Amino acid sequence: DVLNIAYELYETTAIKISVIDLTGRTLINVLNESEAKGSNKHQVKLDGLAQGLYLLNFVTDKGSFSSKFVKQ
Repeated sequence: DVLNIAYELYETTAIKISVIDLTGRTLINVLNESEAKGSNKHQVKLDGLAQGLYLLNFVTDKGSFSSKFVKQ
């Protein structure tokens, strides 16, 4: 099971991406480094996660964003 993520950065910045459960517990640390301005893509292996609803959490120095996804 793989989750493909793509996002756009308006400037080069440090970014942290993680998969968290609905209780707020971090399950997978996807990325924690500086990314270049522009389009970025990553694949996240979801092996070991049970079926259910999860959050993909993005954090930069400008703020944070979460997106829900379902592992089937």
